[in-house]
Amino acid sequence: MSAFMMNQLIRQAGHSISKDPKSDDTQCILQGKRTDTGDTWTEIFSIADAKRAGIYREGTGWTK
Repeated sequence: MSAFMMNQLIRQAGHSISKDPKSDDTQCILQGKRTDTGDTWTEIFSIADAKRAGIYREGTGWTK
């Protein structure tokens, strides 16, 4: 499932998700909030995480 589809499903269910302004060229920080419980969460994914996962490759979108 694409990130776009996940985002749409989250919003369709009434929850919120936003990109933290501290995100930069090396990491993406997302913050979410459930409407039913009020629970919040923060998720960070960095280039270092991508390298550890084996999905960072030179000459691809990651390096651009």
